Amino acid sequence: MKGDEVSITRREMLPSAPDGIKTPMTTIRFPKAKTLQILTLLISIGVVQTSPMPHEPHNLTWVITNTATGTVINSTSHLAPIGTWFPDLVFDLCALADGTWDPLGLVWGCQHPAQHSELRRTPFYVCPGEGRSPQQTATCGGPESYFCAYWGCESTGSISWTPPIKDDLIKVQRSPGSESQGWGYGLQPKLDANDLGGPCSSNCNPITVQFTPKGKESVGWEKGKTWGLRLYVSGYDYGVMFTIQLSARQGMPLGPNPALPPVGLTVTQSQITVPISQELRPRSGPWDLLKATYLVLNNSKPELTSKCWLCLDAQPPYYEGIAVPGNYTTSTDNKDCRWQYPGKGRLTLELIQGKGLCFGTIPHTHRHLCNSIQEAPDRDAYIIPPINTWWACTTGLTSCIHTQALNLTNGFCVLVQLAPRILRYSDEMGTRLSPFPAARAKRATVAEILGASAFDFQDENYKVLSSAIDADLMELGKSLSKSKTSLTSLREATLRNQREQDFQSLQQDGLCKPLEKRCCTFVDNLKHARELLAKVRKRLEDRKREMEQGQPVWITVIATLSGFLGLVILIVICKLYVVNPLMDSSRTRSPPSDTY
Repeated sequence: MKGDEVSITRREMLPSAPDGIKTPMTTIRFPKAKTLQILTLLISIGVVQTSPMPHEPHNLTWVITNTATGTVINSTSHLAPIGTWFPDLVFDLCALADGTWDPLGLVWGCQHPAQHSELRRTPFYVCPGEGRSPQQTATCGGPESYFCAYWGCESTGSISWTPPIKDDLIKVQRSPGSESQGWGYGLQPKLDANDLGGPCSSNCNPITVQFTPKGKESVGWEKGKTWGLRLYVSGYDYGVMFTIQLSARQGMPLGPNPALPPVGLTVTQSQITVPISQELRPRSGPWDLLKATYLVLNNSKPELTSKCWLCLDAQPPYYEGIAVPGNYTTSTDNKDCRWQYPGKGRLTLELIQGKGLCFGTIPHTHRHLCNSIQEAPDRDAYIIPPINTWWACTTGLTSCIHTQALNLTNGFCVLVQLAPRILRYSDEMGTRLSPFPAARAKRATVAEILGASAFDFQDENYKVLSSAIDADLMELGKSLSKSKTSLTSLREATLRNQREQDFQSLQQDGLCKPLEKRCCTFVDNLKHARELLAKVRKRLEDRKREMEQGQPVWITVIATLSGFLGLVILIVICKLYVVNPLMDSSRTRSPPSDTY
């Protein structure tokens, strides 16, 4: 309120400060569509959203520091999603002052136990340094006056009057059990030692900071927000500034679904048993996805696995969602969730088919995706889907929903099973004319062919596919988190490069043949491994050899004879219809010669 260079007298009447500027609420409108369309990379005005997944827990740390010295006086940590944890923060007033004021000759202070007790009875008021209107900024001043240059700038504190500013982000008071006696200006403090609580040597003046509803909705805590605190005493009101800041670090990933033990999977039609080891390699790549998808396809519709091509596209999106019903569980422990990958990149779906279990605020345009809509529990908890399923949310793909995070985003989630976007081509259009499927040939994804009924939770083949999906998602997530770029095109290129590198590796191993940035392999009831690819390579080599050697001999002979016959026919036609008429015409026009 008062500074050394400005003389300001107290006022018995404390005027109310003007209301702060309120920020209008933003309404999110979803596009009208028959299917849930979520961009492969979340895009806002052409820039990829690199903010963390809202449901994923982070190591959150609230820190209170002395603004002038940078001394940390409180550090409180917890593992929770960003925007869901706002604890009460407690610090000691003398720790905040840190020797910045301890005037001699006063009964209150921080040097001696008796002064600590007197300070406990001293009121204080707090003034915000941010979120002020232009009028408040001009009136209340800056750090030189602790943002409290005039009466009417205070928003909270341990005082006997009602603070004029009522929409601050925090509420600051003495901690329960250490409240002041509530005396105001012009009143004398009580001198009874019993009321003072006796001498105190440390932590004698605990102050509690509570976040208001507006503070919980505020953004920018990572940059820090500053307040000024001043003692309400006779004479000069000594003060100090403090800053509250949030630090959020990525929590430790807990890994994908547990790896299944090695099992022998028997194929129905061909009766060929192939041992599949579920010990996930450091990079599963598309080969595991192709192989596992084939097993599911062959088990559900074996007639479709006879002589066909399965292709994995290098272009996003890489997965499709199939909405399914299911039972969920709740837990307050984030370790019960199978968090997939670290980093700030979000993996999302482009298309969801079917009907399934939904959570959140479902817009009318997307209710066709839900056969059941559930309300999130009021308590702070994680909603865990069944094994081998995911939540496809408007904020991205996640393995757990946090109830508070869902409410904060005002979004919704659908329970889905994931299917890799693998294209199936029939062999007839591929093997007749070329060793690869044609680009414009009729195609269908495996998810479209099978539908939701084919992906059985208890099917061993789908468990194999689910483990391969988990491993692949982890690699894709790591690729996004390692990307230092933010432009959509560059981050999409990061994902494409990841896939193309996998394709090159498979091509070198003879497991996959690239075509138009697709990894394609020929299948025939599980005989689609190296032996059939050897046949494909042989066809390629034969075709290449024919091109190098030129056309076959009989084609050359026919071409030569055709040219000779065409020339003869042309000569005959010219003689009959051109030369002969000209000769007849010349004889007709010549006059008879005289005879002597």
